[in-house]
Amino acid sequence: MSALAQTQASALARWQQLGWPTTRDEAWRNFSTKPLQELPLTGGIAQGATLSAALVASLPSPRVVFVDGRHVANMGHDVAGLSVTPLDALEQVPTPGAVEALNAAHLTDGLAIHATGALGAATLHVVHIVTGRGAAHVRLVVTVDAGATLTLGEHYIGASDEAYLMNSVVEVDLAAGAVLELGTIAVSYTHLTL
Repeated sequence: MSALAQTQASALARWQQLGWPTTRDEAWRNFSTKPLQELPLTGGIAQGATLSAALVASLPSPRVVFVDGRHVANMGHDVAGLSVTPLDALEQVPTPGAVEALNAAHLTDGLAIHATGALGAATLHVVHIVTGRGAAHVRLVVTVDAGATLTLGEHYIGASDEAYLMNSVVEVDLAAGAVLELGTIAVSYTHLTL
């Protein structure tokens, strides 16, 4: 069994042990996961709406883009001092909670983002666009070297009225003297012609 398969099997066992979070869990006290429990957790997101040029042009820059849980390299931009590479392997990862374990067990795609000390300060927008129904599990592994400052904004755009789960996990390795600022924006374009 490959290292990835072992990691995913271990994460799946952890997910099965923990199950869905409930409103009795402090982090989930204001959110019921019952609607999510009706979604298939594997198989990805079925492509739905077609993305218009206007929507793509309106996305913030610089950016990396995931559509239906898959990285779309030609929709992104390079940033000097910032390395963005495919997450080719999922090594033994911490899966402390149910959602993290679910992500590791059914990983759809991911990126390794590395801000070098030569970067100074930079902003990168990670845009998740969902066009259909289903579940996607995306992992970002972010490394920020000493002397670098990275502002990372995650944008979630629901371009369909279908139910979906976008399970994005961000792992952070922050060196002494490094700064990482995180932000999240969610937008739903229900019944919008794209």
